Amino acid sequence: MRINKFLAGVTLACTLMIGAIGFLGSGTVQAADVASATTLSAPSKVTYGKNFTVDVGLQSVTNAVYAQDFKIQYNATLMEFVSAASLIDGIAILEEKESPGSVRIIMASKGAEHGITKEAVIAALTFKAKQLELPAIGTISVDAQIGDGYGIEVNAASSSVQIGFEIVPVELSPDINGDGKVSIGDLAIVAANYGKTSADSDWEQAKRADVNGDGKIDVDDLALIAKKILG
Repeated sequence: MRINKFLAGVTLACTLMIGAIGFLGSGTVQAADVASATTLSAPSKVTYGKNFTVDVGLQSVTNAVYAQDFKIQYNATLMEFVSAASLIDGIAILEEKESPGSVRIIMASKGAEHGITKEAVIAALTFKAKQLELPAIGTISVDAQIGDGYGIEVNAASSSVQIGFEIVPVELSPDINGDGKVSIGDLAIVAANYGKTSADSDWEQAKRADVNGDGKIDVDDLALIAKKILG
């Protein structure tokens, strides 16, 4: 009789322990599965006065995410926000709220089949570089709050990119030898200086062949002269 009671007590204790582990495990999986980080992709350099695109996404997502609240910060003295567009069918931009130097974008999936898992580039943001006179470096950063199908909310790790802002290159005259026409002689000067850059010691002499004014003599300069020769 005593043995039977002892065995019954052990069985009950094991049952309660297993149930508790299962309950805690279930909650832990849901919370961990939505852990993720934001991603940003942008050109390393842009020209003042031109539009450029920055892609925003998520990575390290292991459980489907269905809603995102992106908060983007940027240097308002260097650029201005133009527009945002979803890059994934079935995921929509619902609201945008803009203020100088920041924009907030709310997005959501249209159904369970459009959840984000693993990693994805979700939206393209278009900016315009303002018209300034000196080169500069600007920063764009993003953080996000995301939600899964259980309603669990997680703050995704933030990310940032730096962009160099450059003045418009000054195009030099393609008539390099100064004979009043653009011809094969001008092309020959470019070809003879091919590969030289502003870092070379003889750049002051060679730079007349840098007809597009980008600080180097390459195939773009050759093509520009060739195009001028053919009219």
